[in-house]
Amino acid sequence: MEGTEQIRLVPANTKERLRQVRSLYLKAFPLRERKPFALILHKVKQEQMEVFAIENEAGEFLGEVITILYRDILLLDYFAVVPECRRMGIGRQALEAVLSRAKERRVLLEIETTKNASDNKEERIRRKKFYLKSGMTAMDYSVNLFGVEMELMTYRCEVSFKEYHALFRDLFGEAAAKHVRLIEK
Repeated sequence: MEGTEQIRLVPANTKERLRQVRSLYLKAFPLRERKPFALILHKVKQEQMEVFAIENEAGEFLGEVITILYRDILLLDYFAVVPECRRMGIGRQALEAVLSRAKERRVLLEIETTKNASDNKEERIRRKKFYLKSGMTAMDYSVNLFGVEMELMTYRCEVSFKEYHALFRDLFGEAAAKHVRLIEK
């Protein structure tokens, strides 16, 4: 795969694409940060989530994008490029495609905190720099999301904690929303 090749987001609606997305999802995200994949697929059927494969012009699988749709918010919930294709501009192109698709929606994402010591602190800092360079802005609050401290970033907008919390309450229920807590700076 050449770095100059164009990529596209394609709905992951075949068994093979869903298998590839699920496999990358399980490898790329720690267990404590993952939703049950069956829940994601259920929310796709309810049109509250979207699952996309990132593909090149030849139709090769390069990564995944999983979003949550809530009112006028698009939460970029899971975003990963296959390891052998990282640092080739694919993530930048895929993020541009997500932002372009969002149109009138406010775009929000969560990243693991860069403030605390961790085994992958350099990776977290690199990830945050990538999003900042792509036009995202860090919000003035963080969240404790099911026991994991996350920083929130948005694209040319503001999303209050109240709105963010309502997303979890309305889409996943009151029991889930109890595990989403504000951490002020």
